[in-house]
Formats: sequence, structure tokens, C-alpha cells
Amino acid sequence: MTDHQPPQPQRKDTPSELSDQQLSQKLVELREAFLHLGPVTAEGVTDLLNGMGASEKQALSTIFTTLSDGSSESLSAAEALSQLAEHGAQRHGRVRISEELAERERAPSNGEPQKIETRDITVFHKMSKIEWDLRKLRQSGASATIDDVLKGYRDQNVDAERILAAHEGHRESLGRIQSVISEDQLFNPDELEEEQVREIIKGSKLVIAAGGDDTMKKIAQYVDDQFFIMMNTDPGSSVGALTHFVSDDTASLVKALREGEFVVQDWARLSAEVNGSPLPCAMSEILI
Repeated sequence: MTDHQPPQPQRKDTPSELSDQQLSQKLVELREAFLHLGPVTAEGVTDLLNGMGASEKQALSTIFTTLSDGSSESLSAAEALSQLAEHGAQRHGRVRISEELAERERAPSNGEPQKIETRDITVFHKMSKIEWDLRKLRQSGASATIDDVLKGYRDQNVDAERILAAHEGHRESLGRIQSVISEDQLFNPDELEEEQVREIIKGSKLVIAAGGDDTMKKIAQYVDDQFFIMMNTDPGSSVGALTHFVSDDTASLVKALREGEFVVQDWARLSAEVNGSPLPCAMSEILI
């Protein structure tokens, strides 16, 4: 089994003009820039740095990268940006070719669908935390409501309002998806057996994992030769580092698929065997 995950960048705890909270927020704001730089070039780094203010550069200059021997090295803003861009590229389906990083984008091959009708799309969506906890309460025999779940959070000094906002955002996202894709094409994988998920996917040309990174990784193990798209249903509170779309994109996305106006990006997956028996392919990790 091989996994080529790069070392994860970490911030050094050093005195700074920015508070920890401000610094974290700056790094979140810069995340999309890191992940969508494309091939890492000196020109690209320079252009992005030129568009940054002093606080963004300070945030970058506090980034340290853990090396393979466990030591750390200080990086300038430009070096930190290059490192983060490279890490983001490696984590988001880009591969090293010669001395550069480049996405493998291509047109659909002759054996793949050139156009995808809406009826050929299947959506698997996550359960929000509230939905998950409500189901557990009801399975235990309790006649529970969402208000009961929220009260339980508050009794435990958990931020119930934040969880509720995430729940409502997720439900709104599913509503936008259902306005374009028929409700009978949307499934909750947590209510299905594994074989049911596999059978549903077999009849699809494209699978959408609607949720966050965990939803994407859960569904990816069942996908064979179907096209696969990741959609973040709670972008307000979920980073969704591996997701490229949000529910607002559904209509334009389906239109592009129907008209054949799309390209394909090949992603590598992990494979492993236990006692000679193959495990399902995985996106980033395999737990044995």
C-alpha cells in the first residue's frame, strides 16, 4: 500500500502582530488561493504575493513546514506560499510531472460518457450532526425532536446555535440540489446497506457526494468507472478541502454535463490487500 500524502504545513507559535484568531482567519482566506494556483511557478507566486497586504504576508511568513526528519525550517512568505500551493496541489488531484505540478485534465475518452443526462446522475448526501444525533435518540426508543437535541447540546455547553446553523445550511443546500435533480435520485448512504449503495452506483454515469470531505471519502470507495463530483453542502462552516462545487453550482453543472461541456481529471486512489483479499479503493486513508 502506498500513500503519497505530503507533510502538512503547520504554524509556528511565535510572537506576532496578528492574534492567533486573526492569523487563523487569514490562512482560511488564503486557502482557496493556495489550492487553485495550478502549476507552481515563480511568476504565479509573485503575482499572488503582489496582491497581498502586509497581514497576509505576515500570516504566510509564520508558516513552518515539518520535514521528513522531524525538524522544521523557517520560510519566507514566498517560500511558504510555494510550499502550501504544492501541498494543496498534491492533495487535490494534481501529480508531479518532471519538475512541475500539473493537473491531468482531459476530454472524456471514447469509452466514457460524452454527455450526461440529469436522469443518469445519483447524489449521496450526508446527515447533519443534528440529524445523526436525532436518529440515535429515536433508535434508543426516545420520542425526540430537534429541540430535544439542541437542549442536549446546551446542557453540555456545546455551541447549539452553530450546529443548528450548519444543519439549516445543509438542508438548504439539499433543497437547491433537489430543485435540479429529482428527489428520487438522492440517497442517504447511512440508511442503506453497502451492496445497495454499490447497486445504485452501478446504474449511474455520474455520482455526486454532497456533504464534506468525509462524505466524499465514504462514497469514493464504491465508485468504479463512473464520473465522480464532490459538492460541499455546508461551505459556511465546513472547509471541504476536497470538494470543488457548492449547491449553487448545481444548475450550471447539470447544464454543462448535459451539453458535454466538461473535462475529466484523473485522481489516484489507494489500494490494499489483507491476506490476499483486496479492500475497496480509498481516496486518502485505509483503516485496518
